[in-house]
Amino acid sequence: MSYTTVLSLTIGQGSAPYVWNEMCKKYFGTADFMYYDCIDKLWPIYKNKEIPEHHRAVLMMTYDMAFVSKNNFIRAAKDIRLFIKDFPINISHTNHWNSIAKIYEDENLDCEAIGLWCTSVSENPFEGDWNEELEKYDCIDWEESTDIYKTLDSI
Repeated sequence: MSYTTVLSLTIGQGSAPYVWNEMCKKYFGTADFMYYDCIDKLWPIYKNKEIPEHHRAVLMMTYDMAFVSKNNFIRAAKDIRLFIKDFPINISHTNHWNSIAKIYEDENLDCEAIGLWCTSVSENPFEGDWNEELEKYDCIDWEESTDIYKTLDSI
């Protein structure tokens, strides 16, 4: 079972699979929850300006090492809300995007950026690589990370 981590706050399953499923159904015609059949085609569509920016932004929020800078928190919340409007949440499935949007909308949030760890079947990419010699995680390489809105604005 997979779960989503917002920084160090674990909020359970119900984030990335919903996005991947809905986008693969819409843009590639896959059956419900058959997104693995088109996942490799899905990753690069954030570059396609024919697709609404809020779809591309929310998709990018599911990428490893992608983050939203503090100056774009409200923009991220709006994009999530528009995405949910376009792809209504099925109440029979767990979904945390409303909660994630609320985190971005929290005016008291004191952090410089928010990144999601949506693939808990792998190591947390925001911890960096494990250093056996020092027995701790190295600092992450920020050159390998993606500022979502900086990237979208440059397309």
